[in-house]
Amino acid sequence: MLLEENIDIEAVKGEIKSLVFNHNDYSLELHLSDSTQLVDSAEVIIQGLSPGKYELCYVGNSKSLVVSDDLKIEVPMSAAGQVIIKRI
Repeated sequence: MLLEENIDIEAVKGEIKSLVFNHNDYSLELHLSDSTQLVDSAEVIIQGLSPGKYELCYVGNSKSLVVSDDLKIEVPMSAAGQVIIKRI
């Protein structure tokens, strides 16, 4: 999935159910799912984010990330209903 800001998002494991890109705060909200019921974690690769510090948030968890190139995230499928990546 390619956004107008030249950000490319690919679900490697699981599927992207919906995606919201907020232009104001440069954040992504992903809703991930697994229609096969075969994977235990969702894996997503994001290309084209501006280098810098980001925060990855999902059910009960928050991690700081430093992005310099592609961003690869893996989230337990049980927590993948809403995943937020925002610039900090």
